[in-house]
Amino acid sequence: MRISYGFVLLLMAGSNVHAAALYKCTGPKKNAVSIQSAPCPAGSRQIWVRDGTPEPPLTDRQMAAQNAKRQHDAEAARTLSDMAGTSQRNTVVVYQTGSSNDYRKQRCDSAKRQAKQIRDRDWRRLTVDRLRQLDAWVEAECKNT
Repeated sequence: MRISYGFVLLLMAGSNVHAAALYKCTGPKKNAVSIQSAPCPAGSRQIWVRDGTPEPPLTDRQMAAQNAKRQHDAEAARTLSDMAGTSQRNTVVVYQTGSSNDYRKQRCDSAKRQAKQIRDRDWRRLTVDRLRQLDAWVEAECKNT
C-alpha cells in the first residue's frame, strides 16, 4: 500500500495535536513509506526523525527589527537606483530592436558605464556597502550575456 506524502502531511496539518517529532518510516515492502508523529512500529525501518514543534510566533521586538531591516534595504535599493539613474520616478521606456542577446549586451555595457560614472562622480560618498551593491547590480545586469 503506497501513501502519498502530500496526503500524510495534509492529515497531519489538519490535526490539532502538535507533535514533538516526526518520523519517516518504511514498512517491510519498499513502497510502504509513512510520515507519522509516533515512533516507527516494529518491523519497519526509521529513515529520519525531525523536530515537529512549530516555530514560536515573533515578538513585537523581532517584528519591529524585521520591518526596520526591510525599510533599510528598500532605502538602500532606492539610493542605488537613484545613483545608477534607473529610478522608476525618472524612467523612460525605450524599446530595443534586434536580438535579445544584443539587448542584454547593451544593458550590461550601460550598467558598466553608469557604475564607472557613479564611482568617478561620488567616490567620496560611496561606502563599502554601496560599492558592493553597485557591483552586484552590474553583475545582475551582465548575467547571461
